[in-house]
Amino acid sequence: MLAMHREIIEPTRWRFCLPQGVTFHDNSPFAADDVDFSAERARQDGFDLKPSLAGVVDVIAVDERTVDLVTLVPNPRLAG
Repeated sequence: MLAMHREIIEPTRWRFCLPQGVTFHDNSPFAADDVDFSAERARQDGFDLKPSLAGVVDVIAVDERTVDLVTLVPNPRLAG
């Protein structure tokens, strides 16, 4: 995930802060909703990233530049 900063909010909740000024190839801005969409898609059957996100039970767009990932159990793999 493209993130400037991450922190543990709770043992099963990680907060990721996204950089400003990042855009897609069509110049549309990269925002928290894009991370939410991508994480939901990657957790579906047939995607290579599914095992990496297996413990993620929710992705929450806190605001335009902040995303929380909620896991079933503490997951140190999210640290980087």
